[in-house]
Amino acid sequence: MNGKQLSANLITVLANTEYRLGRLAFLARLLFIFTLMFNLTRLIFITSNISYNFALMAILLPSLIIYSLTITIRRLHDMNQNGSPSFIILIPGINIIYATILSLKKGDPSPNQYGSPIPALLWEKILGWMCILTIFPMLFILLMRDLNIIF
Repeated sequence: MNGKQLSANLITVLANTEYRLGRLAFLARLLFIFTLMFNLTRLIFITSNISYNFALMAILLPSLIIYSLTITIRRLHDMNQNGSPSFIILIPGINIIYATILSLKKGDPSPNQYGSPIPALLWEKILGWMCILTIFPMLFILLMRDLNIIF
């Protein structure tokens, strides 16, 4: 497989909205995106090479935006809804609330117009539970601290 075929396959996998995505699989992919964005931001602040930072952002940021939209659409499909509201995930601040709602709302247990439910893979279960046990409590603590309720 040459580089052109590999990049075409990668884009197909990242932008595939044909299937459904359960709650744990959605959380696993959110944790993946969160980790990439966190490390990308750290790398940009550490590196002083502006052209390198720009090239990195020009490649990774659009890919992460497309992937965020894709997993949101697939999560909406699991709840038997169309993907139109998926763009809410791109609005800063509101995206955290929206992702939480999508994570908590149960999907359609029976086959719907978007296909049958797909059970989460082992790695999705592990990362999904890691997200539940780490990211959500951290966001809650930060919110409480910002509201001056604790600390």
